[in-house]
Amino acid sequence: MSIKDVAVDTLARTDRPAEVDLTEAIVRQVALGGWRVCDSLLRDDDPRHLLGYIEIRDDQFEVMVVGADFTWALFPTMPGAIEHLLTVGRREAVTRAASGLSSNAMLPRTSLDDL
Repeated sequence: MSIKDVAVDTLARTDRPAEVDLTEAIVRQVALGGWRVCDSLLRDDDPRHLLGYIEIRDDQFEVMVVGADFTWALFPTMPGAIEHLLTVGRREAVTRAASGLSSNAMLPRTSLDDL
């Protein structure tokens, strides 16, 4: 399945967690109107695996690229936001990994036991 085959309504209008595995991206809903995007070509424990997050802002999709720094961009479509993460997010993930930052450190904590 290519990114262009994924209907925005499928990803943007669901109220339950969903996971869509695209050709090169795993898009996992983490909140209503929010998704985590990872590189499906890399293992979960690879520090470059996490590419960033997408959140609905008004009628657009806000992308937060997780690199050595955080950057944001707006897109009119979910596929456009995912494509951005696959290009810019991958480049930034390499920079993040080279600086010694782990993508696991960027994941939300679920309990005090995780500290």
